[in-house]
Amino acid sequence: MSFLERLLSHIIKDQPIALRDTANWIRRRLDELVSVFDGVENVYLVGCGDSYFVAIYGALLFEKFTNLQAQAFESYEFWKYKSNIWDKSVLVAISASGRTSKTIEAAKYAKKKGLKILAVTNDALSPLARILDLCIETQVTKPFGPPSATSTTAMLSLNMLTRELGGVRIGSAESLIKWIESNMRTLLAQASKDAEMLVKKSYAYLVGAGPGFVSALFGGAKLREAAWLHSIPFEAEEFSHYGMISIDQGDIVFLNAFKGESISKMRALSEALNSIKAKPVILTNDTETRWSGRVVELPQMDEFNIAIIATIYYQILAIETARKKKLPVIGFRYSKILSQLIGYYE
Repeated sequence: MSFLERLLSHIIKDQPIALRDTANWIRRRLDELVSVFDGVENVYLVGCGDSYFVAIYGALLFEKFTNLQAQAFESYEFWKYKSNIWDKSVLVAISASGRTSKTIEAAKYAKKKGLKILAVTNDALSPLARILDLCIETQVTKPFGPPSATSTTAMLSLNMLTRELGGVRIGSAESLIKWIESNMRTLLAQASKDAEMLVKKSYAYLVGAGPGFVSALFGGAKLREAAWLHSIPFEAEEFSHYGMISIDQGDIVFLNAFKGESISKMRALSEALNSIKAKPVILTNDTETRWSGRVVELPQMDEFNIAIIATIYYQILAIETARKKKLPVIGFRYSKILSQLIGYYE
């Protein structure tokens, strides 16, 4: 089985199992996890790469569902530049491997400052897990290829935790997982069809706001990793200021138009793109709007749950684009050089 086929199998078959197992793990430990935040007023979330995107997602969740202030930082930026640390804070350190050197250094730095530390990792025996107060262990049994299930399980973990902290029913996790379990083949068919548009393209834009921006970041990263595409993620308002300037007729723009705080902004962007004859692809659960463009229909859930589904769609889209382009993808490009740059603890 080729690298891309193994990666697709991991996303389609293993990811739903990992999400369910992670949800069950979280449910069994919710009281212990919630207790970490006793007396806490502020949360810092750090990560690198995909884990940084999870940190941004987590900060939005904390701000939306709890009374805690939250900030997301790239691990290196927190470690090197964050000198004003608030009292009564928790650091949430996110690293799938638990070996990312900059995230471990950020955790060590936070510990010296007297912060509580909660890790989100797929390896409870990792160097990161050994220096913290408590660990959320995502349940991906055999991680493979560019981060996929380790990212969505980390997103789900923070989704469930923040809803519990805010007194919001966490039953939405069950409906989310059931939908994913039942619709992976539907997502595959949709993404495979949409990948046809990207075969002869050298670049694509991805736009969203709030949780939709997180999905855009993931989409851009996956298209770069697997499809070697010049993919450009934009926050919706920044796209209005700068992204539209470079758009030509026929350019493909993926809009994460999830029902929520920013749906009116996404409608306006869709209309603007159609007026210049671009080709928007709209990922949406908004059935009230008559969208002009290619529509990827999403279920009636809140925008934080939809962001996880959209991230899975982009994972599949990137692989299907690479397969249709017949790219010789056998793993990470320049992996040795990148590993040296990133640095990993043994």
